[in-house]
Amino acid sequence: MIQTFMNNKIKFLIAIGALILSSCDLSFVASSTSTMETSTTTSEISSIPVDFSSQIEALTIDADYINENYLLPTLADSGTMVSWSCEDMEIDDGVLIYSNPSFDYLTSIDATISKGGSAYTHTQSLLVKSQRNAPITSEMPQLNLTLANDLQEPDIYYEDYIRGVANLDHTVNGARENTPLISPFGIRIRGNSTRYFPKRSYRLRFDQNTALLGMAAAKNYILLANHIDKSLIRNGVAQFLSYLYPETMHPLDFRFIELTINREYMGQYFMMERVEFQKNRWNIESDLMLDDAGFLLELDYRAFENGDGVEDGNFFWLDYRPYFIREPDYVDPLYVPARHTRYIKEYMFSVNDALNNGLGYESLIDVDNFIDFFMLQEIMKNVDVNFGSLYLFKETGQPLRMSPLWDFDISLGNGDYFPSQAEGHWGWTDFWGDFDNNNNLFFTKLMEIPTFRNQFIARLNDFQNRVLPILNAWLDANHQRLIDNAARNLEKWPLELCDGPWCPIPIEQREFETYEQHLDFVKNFINTRVEWMLNNITLL
Repeated sequence: MIQTFMNNKIKFLIAIGALILSSCDLSFVASSTSTMETSTTTSEISSIPVDFSSQIEALTIDADYINENYLLPTLADSGTMVSWSCEDMEIDDGVLIYSNPSFDYLTSIDATISKGGSAYTHTQSLLVKSQRNAPITSEMPQLNLTLANDLQEPDIYYEDYIRGVANLDHTVNGARENTPLISPFGIRIRGNSTRYFPKRSYRLRFDQNTALLGMAAAKNYILLANHIDKSLIRNGVAQFLSYLYPETMHPLDFRFIELTINREYMGQYFMMERVEFQKNRWNIESDLMLDDAGFLLELDYRAFENGDGVEDGNFFWLDYRPYFIREPDYVDPLYVPARHTRYIKEYMFSVNDALNNGLGYESLIDVDNFIDFFMLQEIMKNVDVNFGSLYLFKETGQPLRMSPLWDFDISLGNGDYFPSQAEGHWGWTDFWGDFDNNNNLFFTKLMEIPTFRNQFIARLNDFQNRVLPILNAWLDANHQRLIDNAARNLEKWPLELCDGPWCPIPIEQREFETYEQHLDFVKNFINTRVEWMLNNITLL
């Protein structure tokens, strides 16, 4: 990596030196790489000086960095050809394709210029920035919402959408821009208990598929307030970890943003995808002509308590646990509960029976996926792994999988109503004697199977050796940016503020005096917990 960086640096200095020479009216001379037929011999071409200075000036990339797709410069002279190449990024029809890496990195891009039978390669260094990193404060994107009919933020409700229009103040490839969004939107409050806090979370639904900050175009976006997560980072950690397991997990794209409603600053928000099948994001399409149509399920006790569901319609019981069918839409005229609900219900019962017997489950579930999913839940000690916001999906003809990770504001020690310390098993144990079936059904049964538990431990060792250093590096890289970005949010929502119907933040964390203490707590918790888990999960 160091050698690559030095090579890129040398190329960059060579290009700069070439530009200096061109400014002094000196010519760039290059040997021919052309294969075109010509009456001039190769040796004669090599001796002819060719001035590339004007082409280099025209092809110099005018961007401090790349954080979205970039239209590469072209040449007006039809007699001069240019070919772009970049080892680390795709180029499609003259556009440098931005793929949103997990970390910022330095690369180089080559413009090979051909004219007069000669060619010259102009190399430029290029900084590629991650949109999943917290931006520096001056580059913090701001989503500005304007509500229709003179409505104000308190008029936004849980049930119905309020209409509005939006624009973005953001930095695109190093330049600050304001972008009006063409599609109008509807907005409503989202969340269960969190919707009663003063800093509220929202669901944003555009009339047309809309791409925000380089995210794949879709109608739905979630704006998480993270009001009871004073680090503002727990959901970010969960999604970042998903990206480190691309072969088994479905990660949700996200951005750190600021939000205004009717020009009033609402605070820092965590913008992310909604959990749904969507062709640009999670390209699974349910086929209702089949019993095995393709399903997205959610374990959610609270939704049932709210009266959201009809047994054998859009939800079913499995060992006293309610599973809701989120995809496909059960009100679709082609959805037939006697076919579709029955199929996925019987499939889930088959999985449960196989786990009870410890045999045959390997053909029904994606074992590697289950290991990674439950490992990440357990590392973060997410309270809801046994209760709700837990998603499973089954593509047509494929085994059952678990994903995506969702709702982690009460995790990593942020909860005073369960054993929230870094030590202690969680997902496969019963802690509340007055609440039956409070462990995760599948996780508990899988951890009783020696083969699965041993695989789980091996994967946890891999996490400590390979993944944890990457996560720590990401937290360190974002540390100061997160502190700087939180300052304005803390003016609006002070650190000590924990108002609402309840305040689950443990007493010791409520006593933190700085935002940095909350950040440090999150990092220390993860590292402590992984070490404890490795020392306390025994082989069977």
